[in-house]
Amino acid sequence: MGNPYKQLTLPERYQIQSLCGLLFSARRIGDYLHRSNKTISLELKRCPSGAYDAEAAHRNSLQRRKTATKFYKRTDSVSRQVKSQMSLGFTPEQIAGRMKLESFNGMISCQTIYRLIKKNQWRHLLPRKGKRYRQRKGVEAGARLIPNRVDIDERPDCVDLKEEIGHWEGDTVHGQDGYLVTLTERVSKLLLTARVKNKTKKTVSQAIKKMLRPYANLCKTITFDNGGEFAGHASIRL
Repeated sequence: MGNPYKQLTLPERYQIQSLCGLLFSARRIGDYLHRSNKTISLELKRCPSGAYDAEAAHRNSLQRRKTATKFYKRTDSVSRQVKSQMSLGFTPEQIAGRMKLESFNGMISCQTIYRLIKKNQWRHLLPRKGKRYRQRKGVEAGARLIPNRVDIDERPDCVDLKEEIGHWEGDTVHGQDGYLVTLTERVSKLLLTARVKNKTKKTVSQAIKKMLRPYANLCKTITFDNGGEFAGHASIRL
């Protein structure tokens, strides 16, 4: 998504005023403040009457922010909607997408939702409680824990070509009070789900066998990721 833009601060504007007095160009000021040339050029236009005035430019910026669409969209109704959806375990990205899909009156972006979270101190309602995601140290860390693992490169070509029904993909979804085990048939897009209290390999394997029992004749391959919950894949026999 890239680095979010940060508004210029009043101290930065004082620096711009001083550097303008030294006849620095917009590009040179940008390099000095570690800001883009475009940001500085737009900032200098806040004072079209003559010399750049830091305090006047700052007042102008604050006024523009107060009249911006995203400022007055953060109404009590929108805040209640966001908090209600977060209580159900939805992420800011999911909430913003659902608002757009349902044409919610006053829909806002996920960045604005994050600002609401910070303002109202709702970090504890985030799925990860506001903690950063820690990537796995080794890309094969999970693969090494799965016995009799067959690499995805070895599966039949017909699976990728989607020429026949019977090839499934499995996954798990983490919820507030449990997990969902999902199976999706690649061609028909048939989705099967089962709720489990934990994602041990035994529990997940049992859930998969139970879901696929009615479709035993339509199960040729199942593709899983390298999660440890799928370490019991060899026991899945229909």
